[in-house]
Amino acid sequence: MDTTLSPPRQERIDEVKLENGLSMTLFDCSRRVAADRWYVCLKARIPVQVQKSDLSEEELYREFIDWNKGDTVSLEIVKERNFIDEREKDEVFSGLKQELRDHCLAYLSNDKASSGIKKRWIERFLKERTWWKGQD
Repeated sequence: MDTTLSPPRQERIDEVKLENGLSMTLFDCSRRVAADRWYVCLKARIPVQVQKSDLSEEELYREFIDWNKGDTVSLEIVKERNFIDEREKDEVFSGLKQELRDHCLAYLSNDKASSGIKKRWIERFLKERTWWKGQD
């Protein structure tokens, strides 16, 4: 029996088109952590494009693009369980997918989800910008 630890991975397993036009990509990031034990991980990523109109000034938009290294931001949701028996890992993973559907899809499908995702990223940018600019 091979007891080598599995390296981190991120296998794309599905893409879900949401009612609001956004797209959610699902990844299986599970890996072996011991002989018969697994770290079971489901990651969901929803990319959103930030527009010039989302920031108050052209210069601020350019600074955001530099800071973020592009105009796309993402919401990532991670559902995980650790030290799961190998015989139960598929069932646990299915449970994580169901939990995501039951508890997150209604919010993520809402028309305001895109603006909420952008708002959080822009607020983070403005806060960090204050630090590096030395402003209050």
